[in-house]
Amino acid sequence: MTETNFERQKEEIEALTSIYGDDWLMISDHEYNIHITPENDQSHGVNLEIIFTDSYPKDGPPNYQISAPWLKGESRQKIENALNDVYLENLGESLIYLWVEKIRELVQETLETGNKSPSENDSSDEEFCLGDEDIRLAQLELTSTESIEQADDGSDWECPVITSGEVLVDRNSRFCRSHCSSITC
Repeated sequence: MTETNFERQKEEIEALTSIYGDDWLMISDHEYNIHITPENDQSHGVNLEIIFTDSYPKDGPPNYQISAPWLKGESRQKIENALNDVYLENLGESLIYLWVEKIRELVQETLETGNKSPSENDSSDEEFCLGDEDIRLAQLELTSTESIEQADDGSDWECPVITSGEVLVDRNSRFCRSHCSSITC
């Protein structure tokens, strides 16, 4: 890595730490994460993971990954295209602040225009907080199964109540339904 790129990255990291505080997290020497939330809506956050490359900022952009399970299709693509446009308009310059604010602006715009997927407009959605990340998951429709089985020795025994969740679909991934039961001895 050229000293110039390293120095510019260091200056940018210091500035971003000052601006974003606890939302700007260091994962490793070259990898950072920032949680971006629109005004007045903490439930629609976007995590932007940034990996600084040796060529950034002088010769190329940093690598990045967007994580926002609620953000789908066209809205996600719009953000990715906008980040590419910001890079092309600012070749050789520090980009992270510009990217973060562009994401914040587009997420706010998406929420204001109601450009959400059908599952987001469903009033039965619940929000679960897992650690520092808010993840929108569809409310699980729970079903119970209760039965009495006849054992081989002729005595009756009761099967436990088994609660099952529905299959969860997020983007192109399908997550298996879970099963839960209370067992006492």
